[in-house]
Amino acid sequence: MKISRLIIVSVLLLVGCKEEFLLSFSSDQKTLVIEGGITDKPGPYFIRLSTTLPVNQPLRVPYEDCIVIISDKSGYSETLTEAEPGVYKTSEDGIRGNIGTEYSISVKTPEGNEYQTAFQEMRAPIEIDSVYAELTEQQNLDYPFGLPGYQFYTDTKTASGDTYILWNMTESYQYDADYKLYALYYYGDIFYTNQNAADIAAITGLNYDTLYTCWKTDAVKNIYTAKTDNLTVPKIQRQPLHFVSTETKKLTVRYGLLLQQYSISKEAYYFWKGIQDQISDESFLYTKQPYNVAGNLKNTKDPGELTLGFFTVASVAEKRVFFDRPNATFYYETGYTAEPIDLNKKPQPVYLISTEQGMAFVHKDCVDCRTEGGVPYKPDFWIDL
Repeated sequence: MKISRLIIVSVLLLVGCKEEFLLSFSSDQKTLVIEGGITDKPGPYFIRLSTTLPVNQPLRVPYEDCIVIISDKSGYSETLTEAEPGVYKTSEDGIRGNIGTEYSISVKTPEGNEYQTAFQEMRAPIEIDSVYAELTEQQNLDYPFGLPGYQFYTDTKTASGDTYILWNMTESYQYDADYKLYALYYYGDIFYTNQNAADIAAITGLNYDTLYTCWKTDAVKNIYTAKTDNLTVPKIQRQPLHFVSTETKKLTVRYGLLLQQYSISKEAYYFWKGIQDQISDESFLYTKQPYNVAGNLKNTKDPGELTLGFFTVASVAEKRVFFDRPNATFYYETGYTAEPIDLNKKPQPVYLISTEQGMAFVHKDCVDCRTEGGVPYKPDFWIDL
């Protein structure tokens, strides 16, 4: 981008926003929604209960003061504690999922309604063979010649029989602030980061040497399912997962992916497959309004009552992998323009960066990686290049 040959030029931060599109929900009745389940990993396990309301009111309301019990078929059970409004949890050393055991959940509401699921067996897990990425391009209206990025895939190992799978992913990535702070202008004085770091810290209350690189961890809000009962060999190969483009900073330094592979029941598979068929890139659990796919929680006195969500019983296989920056063009915006300025008329202090044309001022967000949601220290699980 062309910058005027000035000793000081101004920098404008460009921010892009994506607008949410919510599907409307036709029911004017309150509907019970359940989210959560039990796995073979150590607890605690969390169950979230809420209700839907008509579309002209808040879409989700936590369902408080319920009695929630997880039971196995042998008669062992645990009553969950309401940790926060509508969120119920088991104790640290409470019930734990075991392969081959069947589990159910019951919910009693303050109004006296009772709901229960059928028992589901915790199936043996199928191991993850590999998780890998291929550099490719996706075409859309904004990028008719292709937007580069990593398309992720996974292969499973061979299962012992028919298997139904749900994948969950968590991404972590390292990235840098748009610019590195070069100097600070403060009421007529310039303080350089390589000479006056203590003065800059005293003025701003921050050590900018530590705020250039951050790490961020987020859930990948997609749904992916597969089954092996239609395969000659019960093994999933080249299962497409999510696509990460170079339109953001996610791939600029190093990208990590935790893949969790849930072995679920046939009933659970068709529930999650139904959600997947309705939404291609938004997870049911992250939308404000649940989609109209009947869940497995049944009113004991009125089995025909619609409930949403699913109490899932699953074993889990996990794999964490890391990927380096791809050899591709990046398109995230950090542009700035040039104009003459009077530094004394700017809010103090003024944040300065170094350019080929001289120094330029930027908004303080441009030199603080935390403003993009990350933290300036690496996670415990992080593996460097």
